[in-house]
Amino acid sequence: MHKTLEKQTVKERNYAVDLIKITAFCLVVTVHFFLHTDYYNTPLIGVKMFFLTNIRNLAMTCVPLFIIATGYLMSEKKWSKRYYWGAVRTVATLVITEIICCLYDSLVFADKPFWKQIFQMGTSHYSWYIDMYVGLFLIIPFLNLAYKNLDSQKEKQRLVISFAAITMLIPSVFSLFKLEQGWWDIAYPLGYYYIGCYLKEYGIKIKGVYCALTAIASAVIMSAMHFAVCYNHTMLQSLCITNYNSVFVAVISVAIFSLILKTNDALKNKSFLNKAVSRLSGLTLGAYLISYVIDDIVYDIAYYYYDVDGHKLTAFPIIVITVIFCSLCLSYFINLFVDGIMYFVNKFKKA
Repeated sequence: MHKTLEKQTVKERNYAVDLIKITAFCLVVTVHFFLHTDYYNTPLIGVKMFFLTNIRNLAMTCVPLFIIATGYLMSEKKWSKRYYWGAVRTVATLVITEIICCLYDSLVFADKPFWKQIFQMGTSHYSWYIDMYVGLFLIIPFLNLAYKNLDSQKEKQRLVISFAAITMLIPSVFSLFKLEQGWWDIAYPLGYYYIGCYLKEYGIKIKGVYCALTAIASAVIMSAMHFAVCYNHTMLQSLCITNYNSVFVAVISVAIFSLILKTNDALKNKSFLNKAVSRLSGLTLGAYLISYVIDDIVYDIAYYYYDVDGHKLTAFPIIVITVIFCSLCLSYFINLFVDGIMYFVNKFKKA
């Protein structure tokens, strides 16, 4: 998702991780489809809702995949003054896209003047992810110190399991019984980050077909849990098992991540594909942030021409593909502005 995540030569570049970030972006758009339709206002009952819930649960791996990719790519980073310059491109992309989003809101919504929107920059639209990511970025060198100072694979497994337990497993178990989720459920990015570090060093030696089956089986079990807890009622989004820190989402995310990693050798050997994948990967951050504007436009049109209520599967692929394509196109031009900013930033650094 971020160019700052990866400082590798072309020869060393892991194109599978680029493909993971593209996949994660597409899944973000898919998750937003359910957000912008009446899915969350529809009771969980019937085969159609069960099928849609499975798609939604698979798509919920979008944010975890990005964070695991961060751990995978950043696990060797050490503290230095130079390290923190790596966040400049991310912040510049956020500022430009937020200005565009604020301008759009001021033109479309009478109660959202630009001056009011600009003072809410970073807290509105889809920018919550950047708030989380920048905070994670700032502490990554210290997270790496904890991981690297463990002596064996077993000790590192204990670290990963400990963070996964307090941020995902325990909250998920509590959630099934509709109990309080505890203090640590919001710290799930730390659990996913350490999963990425571990996968970078040791990987998971499971055949691709088993990774795919694990992802599908976990999504089905997760959907069954949703139906068991919320049957004939709307989904309770406050439940941990419905969110990014669900233990089921964690399992699906690791399975999908491991499955896509296996494509690296094939991508490396095809210059056209690896160039396309690496370039599209560089567009995903801007595309994610600017998709707020595209969503608003596309769903307005969709509601006019379709009865989009979360059940119209015919509208689903059209809307999702349109949002993905338009967001990536706009992100290309956003990146041109960011490249200009980075040119002057690099000049300043050398001065």
